[in-house]
Amino acid sequence: MPIPSHHVVGRESDRSVLRTFVGEAGENGRALLLTGEAGVGKTALLNEVAAGARRGGTRVLRASGAEFEAALSFAGLGQLLAPGLGQLTELDEIDQRALRVSLGLLDGTTSE
Repeated sequence: MPIPSHHVVGRESDRSVLRTFVGEAGENGRALLLTGEAGVGKTALLNEVAAGARRGGTRVLRASGAEFEAALSFAGLGQLLAPGLGQLTELDEIDQRALRVSLGLLDGTTSE
C-alpha cells in the first residue's frame, strides 16, 4: 500500500506526543509552541496531526510567527481568531471591545 504524500515517515514518537497534546487540549485547553530548524518537517507533522484532530471533531486554531511580525502587537492572536471573528457577538461587550481593539478593528488602547 503506498504511503500518502502528506504522511510523515519515521516520526511516530513526535506524532504520539502531539496526539497526546491534542487529546488533552480538547478537554482542558492548551497551547503548543513547536520550534526547530527549517526543513525538519514541523509543518508536515503539524498538518498531519491537525487533520486527524479535525476528523475527530476538535477545533484546531493555528498561527505561525514570522520575524517581521515581532513588532506587531497581537499578530498571532489575529491569526488564531480570524476564522471566528463572526462569533465575536457571542461575547459580552467588554470582551468584544477588548478583542476588537487588540485586533485593530476599533480605535482604543490595549494593555500589551
